[in-house]
Amino acid sequence: MQNALACLSEEFTRVESGVLCGGVKLYGRADFLPAGDARAFDEEDFVRRLSAAFGAPVARGDCDVSYCLVHRASGIQVEAYSGPSGPAYGGDIDAQDVIDARVASDPILRAGRPMGSVLQHAWARHMRDVMAGAEQREVITRLDQLLFALEV
Repeated sequence: MQNALACLSEEFTRVESGVLCGGVKLYGRADFLPAGDARAFDEEDFVRRLSAAFGAPVARGDCDVSYCLVHRASGIQVEAYSGPSGPAYGGDIDAQDVIDARVASDPILRAGRPMGSVLQHAWARHMRDVMAGAEQREVITRLDQLLFALEV
């Protein structure tokens, strides 16, 4: 992969901490890792990567660390933060009727939650993808990939 730090700088910009950012939790770091991976809750590593790319963190509300980022090409705002449930990404979600329609048309979600931790992990990630919507899912996935490609 080309230089992850350069890509982060080209694709994302940090917004001042006074700006309203985030919305709701869309993904936990665990959603981008295999089930049971201990890195999902490694706040120090998460903060080290964000700090390397975007500078010193700020605290916001019940979050120990918060970065309000904007994807330059789409204008989508993402909050990368670490709070009581660990490292996560937040953003805006569509109106409930839009989400309900996506869920109703999705055969995986209509089938219900499966049994078994690995299947449940994959199902939960799929549910979050549906809630986030395709464009926001791609932006947050790209941010996570670039952050964890950094050598820090």
